[in-house]
Order: sequence, then structure tokens, then C-alpha cells
Amino acid sequence: MSLTFFTTPNAPQGDYEHTHEQSTIVMIPYIILALLSIFFGYVASDVFVGPGSDMLSTALFVHPDHVVMIEGEFALPLFIKNLPALLSVGGAGLALVLYHRYPNVLVSLTETTLGAAIYRFFNSK
Repeated sequence: MSLTFFTTPNAPQGDYEHTHEQSTIVMIPYIILALLSIFFGYVASDVFVGPGSDMLSTALFVHPDHVVMIEGEFALPLFIKNLPALLSVGGAGLALVLYHRYPNVLVSLTETTLGAAIYRFFNSK
């Protein structure tokens, strides 16, 4: 999203002048495939999960003494429950700030041995 919506365009102007939506002849197969996949999923769900059964109701047995959903709902503080969302938003914000405001910090991280190894690890295909 950052490269697509928040940065300046990097392609030649001619590429942007000749962009267009797909024609209807291309969209018709997509619509047919979407409708067929919904229909097939509805019809064939009994083949995968059993006729007339709840999907995963009997997959795992939970002893009544070990009900962790109630403990997780009422025993944990609100901060602990919201921590994954807070860290996700914070990490995305930090990535945007580092990428757009301070790109030299990210480049300098790759000059160390550990930074170069991490960079190669995430960019290897």
C-alpha cells in the first residue's frame, strides 16, 4: 500500500496515459467462476464435513474443567487483549515513518553484518 498509494509515480507518463479497465469480455469468465465456486462450495460442503453436521463441532474434545475461553475473556486485563492490535498498528506506523521520512536509517541497517543477513533472508526467493 505504501508503494502504491503514498509515493510519487515512478513509471513514464505514457504508461499512465494508456491504463484502462478490463473489457467486459475479460470480466465475464471471472463472474462465472465466482458464481460457480460459491454454488459448488454450498453443494459440496457435505462431502467434506459430513452430511448435516456442524463443521468442526466434534473435531476437538474440550473437557469441561478446561474451558479457557471464559478464562481468556474475563481473567485477562484489557491491555493484554488489545496488545496484538496495538502492536500491529504501531509496527505499520513505524514502517511508514521509516520508509518515507527516514529511508537512510533502513539503508544503514543493511551495512552491518546482521542487517545484511536479515535483508538477504527476507529478499531471497
